[in-house]
Amino acid sequence: MLKKENRLLTRFEFNKTRRFGRKSNTKYFYFFFLLQKNVADPARVGFVATTHFDKRAVVRNRARRILREVFRKNFDRLKSGFWLVVYPKQEIKGISYEELNAQFNRDLPTLPFAK
Repeated sequence: MLKKENRLLTRFEFNKTRRFGRKSNTKYFYFFFLLQKNVADPARVGFVATTHFDKRAVVRNRARRILREVFRKNFDRLKSGFWLVVYPKQEIKGISYEELNAQFNRDLPTLPFAK
């Protein structure tokens, strides 16, 4: 699990990131990202899987759990000062953690919040 200082916690933080941030896509998830004024703060990430993604809570929880683990393992490769809100896509349902992690590592250099 990510440390508390590395997580988005409040509805305000999620809404601010969605409203004022920019949207980007990868193969298995899309996200909103926002650069904060204080760039020295560590990056903060939040994960959302709504019933639009899947009606079953088991599927939504698994998607969030896998995404959290991928970001946790690669957190040191993210630039500080960014807030991220991550949403899984339908394609994530049938893949394993290893596949998602490999794809994330391939996509990371092209993402705006990567070191």
